[in-house]
Amino acid sequence: MIFKYEMACREAGMTDEQIREIYNLFNADYQRLFRRKKAKERSKLDFLAVEGMRGPDGEFGTFEIPDESVDIEEEIIHKLELERLREVLAMLTEEDRRFILEYFEGKGRFLDELAARYGLTRNQAIGKKKAIIRLLKELY
Repeated sequence: MIFKYEMACREAGMTDEQIREIYNLFNADYQRLFRRKKAKERSKLDFLAVEGMRGPDGEFGTFEIPDESVDIEEEIIHKLELERLREVLAMLTEEDRRFILEYFEGKGRFLDELAARYGLTRNQAIGKKKAIIRLLKELY
């Protein structure tokens, strides 16, 4: 509730419990309006006239409506980077590739298990991970 309304309630001699009830009413209205505004923003659609969807023959065809929320350039760059990463991963030895993929699939939580599986100590596994990442950066 806005401070000036709270002060006005206090000056009117209302109890803290009554002020809290009024605050809850104000807050509920505020939250409801906020949710309504967000829902309106999410459901904003551009409507096309039916006449504008007719093809050159005057018949309705299949048209793609572009999704403006998708950044095509960013998607293409991401796909190109993934393709390059796959090429670079293919340049690694099979053991190194398997090690780094297993490491990142586990997000490093199972480093002790991974080190045991490859017959390394924890520090050796960390060193191997750093060396592989350094090599990937050089190749990339």
